[in-house]
Amino acid sequence: MDIDPIYLSEDEPSLRKTKRISHGNSWPPLTHFDQMWTQYNRWEYKEYKEISEGGGVTSIVDDEIFRLVRLRAFFNSLKGFYTGRSDLTGRFRARFDFLYARWEKLRVDLDALAATAEPYQDEWIDFLEQKHEYTNYKMTDEELWKQFQQKWLLPSEADYADIMRMAGSGPKIAHDAEPKFQKLLIDHLPDELLDAIYKHMDITDSLLLSATCRRMRAVSLPFIYTSRNLGLYQNTTAILSRNAIQKEHAIKDLLKASVRALEDAYFLLTRPDITSKFQSINVFNHWDITITFHHDDFPPSLFLPAISHTICAVLGHSMNLTNLSMFTFPLHSHIFQAIAALPHLRTFNLTSCPIESTITSPQLVQVRNLAVHIRDEESISTWETLALFPNAINVLFFHSSIFTMQLADAITLDRFSHLTHLCLGNLVETIFPDIVHFLHDTTEHHLTHLKLIFINPIDDASLFVLLNELQAHPMEILIIDGLLEGRPAIIRRISSCLPGLTALSLSRRESQRQRKTRFTCSWPLPPFEYAPYFSSFSKLRYFDWNYRMNRGVTSWTMLVIEGNDKCGPCGAPYELWESKDGDLDDNDSQHPLVSVFAAYSPSLETVTVGGGGGLPFASWGIVRGGDGTTISKVVPTSKLSGSARGIWNPNEWSRDIDSCTSCRYDKLCFADWDVKSGTNPLEQLRLIYTYAVISKTIMVLGYFPRTWAGVGREDRVHRGGTGIIYGREVADGDEIHDSE
Repeated sequence: MDIDPIYLSEDEPSLRKTKRISHGNSWPPLTHFDQMWTQYNRWEYKEYKEISEGGGVTSIVDDEIFRLVRLRAFFNSLKGFYTGRSDLTGRFRARFDFLYARWEKLRVDLDALAATAEPYQDEWIDFLEQKHEYTNYKMTDEELWKQFQQKWLLPSEADYADIMRMAGSGPKIAHDAEPKFQKLLIDHLPDELLDAIYKHMDITDSLLLSATCRRMRAVSLPFIYTSRNLGLYQNTTAILSRNAIQKEHAIKDLLKASVRALEDAYFLLTRPDITSKFQSINVFNHWDITITFHHDDFPPSLFLPAISHTICAVLGHSMNLTNLSMFTFPLHSHIFQAIAALPHLRTFNLTSCPIESTITSPQLVQVRNLAVHIRDEESISTWETLALFPNAINVLFFHSSIFTMQLADAITLDRFSHLTHLCLGNLVETIFPDIVHFLHDTTEHHLTHLKLIFINPIDDASLFVLLNELQAHPMEILIIDGLLEGRPAIIRRISSCLPGLTALSLSRRESQRQRKTRFTCSWPLPPFEYAPYFSSFSKLRYFDWNYRMNRGVTSWTMLVIEGNDKCGPCGAPYELWESKDGDLDDNDSQHPLVSVFAAYSPSLETVTVGGGGGLPFASWGIVRGGDGTTISKVVPTSKLSGSARGIWNPNEWSRDIDSCTSCRYDKLCFADWDVKSGTNPLEQLRLIYTYAVISKTIMVLGYFPRTWAGVGREDRVHRGGTGIIYGREVADGDEIHDSE
């Protein structure tokens, strides 16, 4: 066997000469290798020594992660030509020829190895101590196997079975499918569509797209200077300093940082062409967290007044500002005066910001979205500032300090007469009556989204009172985190009071002492006891709860043991289930938490377990066929986050407040778009964009140009494109995909 090295990507010769690497080889990550290197590598920075005098090859070739990533990236890149899911280098004939030539060589070598591989049955044990058999191989020709490892630069842990699994789809792809080559570039789009694309992008994606070519850079200029960070950065060196000399140098660094913060603000005051484009500003003070603790003789308060006044001046020049965020930055009356003068401000985020308790004016009537997070005692007065936002329709309030916070006498929720979205996190029991009082006394009923997180779990009877007051509101999404009992009666009361809900999330606690909700928790009764009450929901599409699954025992099995075998799977009546496969336990064994709810709720589309605290522990999608049979399928782990993102569910770690009043944009891989024969491609794009604006399904469609070079490393050449869709779900959940 020829043991000359094989390069699995066009840039591997340069990759093998890498002396230092940080999180990947380019920005943006163009290839599968770049993406997977960041995913697999836990170290932010690595250095490699030269091991070849003539060729300049470094020790990266001995790196196990490098060997694994290059191999997996090769198969993913080749498969991308057949599945239509490529990376940012695109799907062009030249690249396919390069990859396919390597695939042919690999097939020849694998055929040579096949005669020396003796299969045998092996087994592995999972975390439930269950044994699973699989086919492994013993190599009878060790020398031939070592040559194969050296030639293809395999990781030491990869055996013949691993290589066969990676290459398993290769023969099928090569014989059963034709490669899909890219036909359309984003450079083909007219300027008016590119403008629309940039309008719907966030700043990160705008910068990414603007870096692809000169034309994208020119078109992006009005859009990329829309966001700015102002404030005091955290100096890691200053924090870690210990002895007197180190502290002296650290204080000098802190002085330089304060001067730099002032210079940044003064620079913006001289550039009205930049400040007039600002739509989002993030003001932060990272010093308050650690600097005061390590350097008590260097209080940040010496510099904050000057920085605060210059930031106010910048705000005065940013009349188009719509989003303002502040982190641990002290707020005084002059800052509120500057904020009140911003006519287009709609979103205001406050995180651990100390506020003068005497501030009662001005009224920030233009703010519609308000997010407040209290972390310490000094910022408890933030609660009283709610009186300054009478027109807020979207309020997120989280309290995570160790002090018990009471509702101030000067503040009541009655002030928010236009409220539609309300999230109150880490509530104490004494605030619950105020919420009920607000719902009872308000004369305007606009509330559609409500999330309540309780420090001490509440009983079902208390929640019944809340549900009675919610009946008058057009509720769509209800999230309760902190149930103490969680009996079926709670589902019955929710479906009776709020039958028009589209999403419901319930999280139970084990006891009164449990302060934080866990991913899963034992509930009083099995799922089939709760399911019948779901028939009263007319629009419910999403249901999430933290029910603990009992693996190995299904609800149908329990019914048979108890003698109740006159019901269908999961306790559903036969007339509802209409099972036709003759195996009564089959569907229930696979999806015991889904099938029972799907049988009673015809509108239900997604059931998740443990999604209330972030990403769901498990998730199932429900597909209904034309014959009326309900079919459940497990949502792959890689897509679980998509199910969670589609539902309004703010939390104290990531509060995307803008997404609470409108659907957020989701990035989806879009590898190709088939241009119909006989149709003008640009005309089709205009039609698709027109449909996207109306249906709010697809907002960006495009491919990076092929001719641009220079992204990331100096030796990186951008050889072609990929496509990115920025889309959001429409009311009926339909989306457009390249496979349809």
